[in-house]
Amino acid sequence: MRLDQQPVGPLRRKLSEIAAVLVTVENGDLVHVVLRSDVYGDFLVAGRAFVNDSVWVGGIEIGSRGKPNREVVALEKPSDEVRNSSTVVVLDEIIHGAFLRVEFEQTPYGVFQIVGQGVSSSASDAILVGSWFVKRKDSLVPRVRSVTAAPRSVDDYRPVLPKMTQWSSDRGSPDIESGVAE
Repeated sequence: MRLDQQPVGPLRRKLSEIAAVLVTVENGDLVHVVLRSDVYGDFLVAGRAFVNDSVWVGGIEIGSRGKPNREVVALEKPSDEVRNSSTVVVLDEIIHGAFLRVEFEQTPYGVFQIVGQGVSSSASDAILVGSWFVKRKDSLVPRVRSVTAAPRSVDDYRPVLPKMTQWSSDRGSPDIESGVAE
């Protein structure tokens, strides 16, 4: 899994392969996981595992007792850690539909990266990637250490995700507009 391109998970997840990796994950292991969400699309989370009764990476539960969560479509334990070396140059580039690579720092998950499509929320005037706030109004949120934003290329065939209009009671599952996003 590469951190320098928009993640695209496999069409069908290989549950037995994902489960085989999941049972080997120990606290502090470097993990890359691709998740698929109706709201956030396919996004990659790269960071150190936090293990209690469940396995967490970047504040997102990826599985428990060897059973991956339904959103997990790919999982690996890479040998090298890659850090995001660039910082935000122009906040106006962090927009709905842009490809974002964001490095966060949050206790107890430490430093982790999320790579995916920026999704705007009119409910809170924010841009999110993989359920984490990146920008609110005209400033980055405090947990963000760095951001690389790239506009969509003309040959990108993936649709722009719908904008969120309100939060639902489930974390990461806000109600969204139907139809094509702007």
